[in-house]
Amino acid sequence: MKQTPGSIFSVGIEYLNCPHPELPNAPNDARLLEGFFVDWGFLPFAECWRLRTASARDIVDVLEKWADSIRGARMTVGVVLYMAGHGKLHNGRHYLLTAKSPSRPPYFGSKAISVEDMAQAILNSGATAGLIMLDTCYSGFAAHEIQQALDRVSSTQAGPGMDLAVLVPSLHHEKSYSGLFVKNILDALENGSTGGHWKDGDEYVTLFELRDELRLRLKDDQCAYVAGRDGLKIFPNPRYRADAADRAVELSSLLRRLSDDDREHFLRKAASTDAGDIGWFFTGRQQMSHQVTDWLSGSDNGVLVVTGLPGTGKSAFLGRLAVLTDQGSQHACRVLGLLDGEVSRPAVGIFDSVVHIKNRRADDVARDIAEQLEIDITDSSSPSRDLVMALHDSQRSVTVLADALDEAELGDEIFIARDVLRAIGSLPKCRVVVGTRKDRDGRYDSRPDDPGPLINSLRPRAGRFDIIDLSADEDTDADIEKYVEERLASKDMIADWTDAELRQTVAAVVARQARRVFLYARFAIRVLQGAGQELMRSPDWRSRLPGAVGQAGLDQAFAQDLQRFDDPVLIEEVLTPLAFARGKGLPRRQIWPELAGALALPRSGRAYNSADISRVIREAGWYLIEGTEDGQAVFRLYHQSIGDYLRREATRGKRS
Repeated sequence: MKQTPGSIFSVGIEYLNCPHPELPNAPNDARLLEGFFVDWGFLPFAECWRLRTASARDIVDVLEKWADSIRGARMTVGVVLYMAGHGKLHNGRHYLLTAKSPSRPPYFGSKAISVEDMAQAILNSGATAGLIMLDTCYSGFAAHEIQQALDRVSSTQAGPGMDLAVLVPSLHHEKSYSGLFVKNILDALENGSTGGHWKDGDEYVTLFELRDELRLRLKDDQCAYVAGRDGLKIFPNPRYRADAADRAVELSSLLRRLSDDDREHFLRKAASTDAGDIGWFFTGRQQMSHQVTDWLSGSDNGVLVVTGLPGTGKSAFLGRLAVLTDQGSQHACRVLGLLDGEVSRPAVGIFDSVVHIKNRRADDVARDIAEQLEIDITDSSSPSRDLVMALHDSQRSVTVLADALDEAELGDEIFIARDVLRAIGSLPKCRVVVGTRKDRDGRYDSRPDDPGPLINSLRPRAGRFDIIDLSADEDTDADIEKYVEERLASKDMIADWTDAELRQTVAAVVARQARRVFLYARFAIRVLQGAGQELMRSPDWRSRLPGAVGQAGLDQAFAQDLQRFDDPVLIEEVLTPLAFARGKGLPRRQIWPELAGALALPRSGRAYNSADISRVIREAGWYLIEGTEDGQAVFRLYHQSIGDYLRREATRGKRS
């Protein structure tokens, strides 16, 4: 039997035919909040609705009965207590007035509900975690009282008896406006954080994050406040999906036209590539697309390698092939316009397995391919060997698309190349298309007869072995020029770039400076988007563009792009831990800010917190890929070249 996540006691006082001003939203807010938690499995306390007109003594008696029922049932879960009404301060204490409370003090005894009554009910419930929400005026004072009660408990025990937190809508001296608190909480949870304080990949929203979001939403009306365990995870996130695919942080608005299922399937097949560039703004590569199509139609078995210098668009090229040939992505492709016009692509359904290798080990890659091919190697002690043996014995015809071999878990790239991909491509009727740099760091300057150590490790024992080098595509300059023109003419930029001749002129300059590196064009677009065509009125407008790609690769473009932020040191140092991250990335809570501060110690010496993480996600989102792992959002860098640059900068030593 599945255990309930908790219980909720929710009461809003109804002030009708009594000496106190009416608060028409209070009873309804209590029902709305109760409904939210009940939808997530919390048990409501049946007597709460009739308590809206009850006396203080009756409410406290029922509150005691609720706490006893939780303790008696040994319900060691989370409990939520919400009370809404008029709050008054008297003799250094905070009181909640009921409809039967006197209009003037004193409020002791049974005349009003004290904060102590609420705190003791929660503390004596036997629950492991508790949340008190007091929606009254001067509720910050009440939060302070509850914190004192917690301190007293801690002083008489080895530690606190439970994880208890308080969330209130106002500070000690502030009045609270009826209806704002619950309305904004529920809206934030249902529609997401406007300030980026949590993401869809977070299973729960902490009270600290909810407080910051409420402060942003309520502005000058009132100031939310938290006491106790501000990291308590008791508010479920309705937007959370455990199986959510990784996506570029800046991509959300582009995919809103898709259903949840179509969006997740599309992104999963895109293998976390920037779906904006594999779709709406993908330009050119017609010759290379034809080469892949021809190779697949003319090869019985073997390995086809798609390579190129860092930033040439290997993942965008392969990610586009993955979604355009995937049967389950066809509806999304039509909705998004990816099938408009003449589209060069292999046949739909040609890839039996699509795998993204970034930060993965050989065994993980083998198991992933096996699962997609419905081959059971669950209990295998040697997944790579057993996958290849199963394919050999079955004599199946299989085509695998694999990307980011050079970004595999450090030291495993050769094992994946040799024992998984090459081994499959060597089998009869088995083909592998793989994207990779020539070596792990992308700096290998190969000779015509030597494609590089990583690519050489993919050479099959039998079957064809061919290489498509995107860096050698002579149409790339024209493709980049067209890419820039189309971006400037897109719906979100055309208002600032109305002159077609100016768009063409700046696109030609960007293409020359990019030197066949598509990623450079993305940096240039960011500059052009912020400046508009007024940029070209300046005689030195070319100097405003990122520096041309030279022997240092994209390092100069990265450095210049970081300088465009209001606080470039903060942006660079907060991004730096992601350059060393493994797996799906770093969680934004606790670990990321701690690592950022530790790595910054010999440089700027700054310390960083969760607000700095939120700022980077908000301002520098295009650098990031967002994923989900273990019930929380995790982040990694959008492109390996950005990580290469940040790692080199981090090891240069202290800043001058």
